[in-house]
Amino acid sequence: DGDTDLPTDPSKAAYASAVTADTGVLVSSGQTLAVKAVKPGIVKLTGITTDGSRKKVECTVKVRGQVTGLALKTSKGKKGVNDATLSDDSAPGSMKYTGNMKAKSSMKLTPVVDINEVSGTSNVKADKNLYKTFRKHTDTSVSYRSSDISVATVDKKGKITVRKGIEAGKTVTIYAASADGEYKAEITITVVN
Repeated sequence: DGDTDLPTDPSKAAYASAVTADTGVLVSSGQTLAVKAVKPGIVKLTGITTDGSRKKVECTVKVRGQVTGLALKTSKGKKGVNDATLSDDSAPGSMKYTGNMKAKSSMKLTPVVDINEVSGTSNVKADKNLYKTFRKHTDTSVSYRSSDISVATVDKKGKITVRKGIEAGKTVTIYAASADGEYKAEITITVVN
């Protein structure tokens, strides 16, 4: 008896002693069976030992979803102030934004995480339902940090606050990263009057 935690990346296959599976997790024959993760979710594998004792064997397999993209949305401010736009030098896995903020103002970043190549912003009903299922089994947390806390801070929920008295023209970069560190985004803020 036991629990096995599997990623959906087949190159990181784990093994579980079991004979049969329900809900589409594929197994091969043999005493130690390779379990291929097909999609995020939880499945209980059951079987009987082959050593003659005929003991029941159970294993709960938890298949984790995999973050496959990270983007940022910002709270809307006045045009050109307390907002952000995507930079031309963005690349998949490393999104870059630029924005303007006034001193003593705040702006909220909202992470948009793709899971197993399903977009977190899709309007297609089937994608929305699949994303909802994937999200239950995926660590979609995002961490933030500021390049210069004397200019602006960012809290763990993504709220950027430019400090009081910061002169126009100062810049600060806020960095965001997925829990596994594979996907990153950054926003460079310029303080304006």
